[in-house]
Amino acid sequence: MNKRFTSLIILAALTLSTWAQTAVFRYQGNDLPDGATVTIYAEEDEWGDLVCESNPPTNPANGLVLANLTSQALSGTASLEIHSNTINPERIQWCMGSDCNMITTDKYENKAFSVPASNYTLTQFDASNPRQYGELTATITAMIGLAKLTVNIRFVYKDPAAVEYFPRTSVIEEFTGTWCGNCTRGIVGIRNLAKEFGDRCIAIAVHSGTNEPMHINSYHDNGLVPSSIPRCIIDRVTSAYPYEGTSGGVHYGLNKDFAAALDVPAEAKIELTAQWENERRNYIVCNATTTFGLDSEKAPYAVIFVILEDGLRGEGKEWAQVNYYANESPRQLPDADMDEVYASPYNITDIEYNHVAVATLGVKSGVAGSIKAPIVKGEPQTYAGRVVMNGNKIMQNPYNLTAVAMIVNTETGALVNATKAHVDSFEGDGVEALEVERKAKDDTTFNLQGQRVNGPALQRGIYVRGGSKILVR
Repeated sequence: MNKRFTSLIILAALTLSTWAQTAVFRYQGNDLPDGATVTIYAEEDEWGDLVCESNPPTNPANGLVLANLTSQALSGTASLEIHSNTINPERIQWCMGSDCNMITTDKYENKAFSVPASNYTLTQFDASNPRQYGELTATITAMIGLAKLTVNIRFVYKDPAAVEYFPRTSVIEEFTGTWCGNCTRGIVGIRNLAKEFGDRCIAIAVHSGTNEPMHINSYHDNGLVPSSIPRCIIDRVTSAYPYEGTSGGVHYGLNKDFAAALDVPAEAKIELTAQWENERRNYIVCNATTTFGLDSEKAPYAVIFVILEDGLRGEGKEWAQVNYYANESPRQLPDADMDEVYASPYNITDIEYNHVAVATLGVKSGVAGSIKAPIVKGEPQTYAGRVVMNGNKIMQNPYNLTAVAMIVNTETGALVNATKAHVDSFEGDGVEALEVERKAKDDTTFNLQGQRVNGPALQRGIYVRGGSKILVR
């Protein structure tokens, strides 16, 4: 690591450390990590009006505040940016301390504020009398000198009698690369999520880099890859580190952010089947069925398709995972689940890469027309998406693929719900051996590309052993 880069890291660490000792957003008495999302549902206030408000009138201090952690008064500026607004409220008000304004534009900048020593100032944001079901999302950014802290606000207006909610499956898109020495922590973080949340967690590894053998163009071409990695995003809402989570500390905390995402109610569910179209394997046909728990004349939703592959591996420098944590002392991340990373070499060879995105369809905003208006509560809609696989340079085993389908809110960009399914063979594939093999009897096992496969257990797919085909389900 060169001196300039090291200096930048130290400066960033000092800035964050200084900020952590200066002020913090709090909600309902709890400190919020930078970039946290506060979700508030519309309720009747003391005058009987319907309102979403970050500070309850009976006890405003229990709402959203900016707390001064020092013994000196602090001053700064703040800005509010509204990202989306589908609830169409009668009025929107924003206050920083005693400075209040009615918001009529999408962005209000440079509101001055001060925070008394060892005290707090109210950070109030209200949306009164929403006229239709939906959401309002916004970000408040506070600046004190060079230090910056943000909090996201999500106002929700749903009629419990009119909306049926479904269990949510959340998606974590992990941005990584074989060249990225810090990305080994993401391997541990995502594996921990899979153990804790099982099928309610869908992980997508988005590889990036000039010489990265699993680099996927569609994520880059649509501006979905962050400027620095490792990074991950949960349900296209919460940006976090792929081990520590939003805390940015030294301990594993990604599970807290993921659990919070799962708690958000989903107004729709999605089901999926996926199959190769024919023997030429140019396309995968993904049949996604969406069912909503609400009626809507509009349909601000669409379906995103991503194809994943497990067990990717290769030879050469570009396939070796760089590991900055090799033999590191003292350890940056001291948790025991990182032990194998610290014990691994600087260049980890013979590694399997899993849940790797190899192809997509409508990856940013979904496929236009995949969910049509009007939406009728309880009435399923089915859309067949054809994902192009012809000439795909990432895929290794066409029988070892998983399709993921996600409902995206096209107005907010947030994912509503998701599911996944194994990509089945096309009818008439000619596979006759249906024996399920869980353990190799010898070492002479090959995939359909002629590559020898080692290990006691095989991934799903078709293999050749002793001149016979074996299908592992």
